[in-house]
Amino acid sequence: MDLNDLRYFALIVDHGGFTAAERVTHVHRSKLSRRVAQLEDTLGVRLLQRTTRRLSLTEAGEVFYQHCAAMLVEAEAAHEAINQLRSEPVGTVRITCPVVMAHFYLAELIARFMVANPKVRVELDATDRSINLIEERVDIAVRARDTARHDPGLVARKVGTGRFILVASPSYLGDHPRPQTPAELCQFDWVGGLGAGEEQVWSLINNEGEATRVTARPRLLCTDLNTQYQAVIGGVGMALLPSRIASKGLKYGALEQLLPHWSTAEEDIHVLFASRRGMLPSVRALLDYLFEHLPEALQG
Repeated sequence: MDLNDLRYFALIVDHGGFTAAERVTHVHRSKLSRRVAQLEDTLGVRLLQRTTRRLSLTEAGEVFYQHCAAMLVEAEAAHEAINQLRSEPVGTVRITCPVVMAHFYLAELIARFMVANPKVRVELDATDRSINLIEERVDIAVRARDTARHDPGLVARKVGTGRFILVASPSYLGDHPRPQTPAELCQFDWVGGLGAGEEQVWSLINNEGEATRVTARPRLLCTDLNTQYQAVIGGVGMALLPSRIASKGLKYGALEQLLPHWSTAEEDIHVLFASRRGMLPSVRALLDYLFEHLPEALQG
């Protein structure tokens, strides 16, 4: 059954005949008459009683018209809903980022964005697992490392860089001599990431570009960088943490940087999205907001 025939039938009834419906649909009345006749043949019932002066619905036609009219109302509502979505930031935006980035950066930025855009609903998936934006219908991702190489089907826009530094608490260092070289790091208790395995390798580079690798078995393993941060402040051991996460502890004396001339290599931080073509205003608005404010937040 052709849905256009249902639309033609409803408009013919609404406008009281084929001639009036022709002016609305821009379809010749003879064609409209043929389409209704074909519709009646398909259904096996007569829908309209035709005379030279008037057009009336049969009992079956009245029942059928109610459903056709409802279909038109829903179609118009669907069209209006899309127009509304395209005209202003409204609807749901799905975004994902690492847990620690949500805690330290995205939570505050998204709150400010939502206050400025009251019709936008945001779903923030703070997770350290790798998410396929297309398959899981996620609009935006914020990621560190070489994202462009791993997600060639996505647009990746760089918003900052980051590196990991060596830190420990003064209380822990009160019982241990401060390391003078990377080779001495294996003598300390480590706090490391659970996904990196029981034996972990830290790849470091100094200001002169000299690289080295240090291997040890962490005393504490956990997936969340914020938990690692708290464990180091609590005196469990030392850790390799993002400089921006460690900066607060360093500022207030809860942490001390070890081997300040050594760190990991700089890594790019990207905002990823599928394409701007056909993008809803709500997604575009959040993207533009992140592009404007996230680089400054990452520098803080």
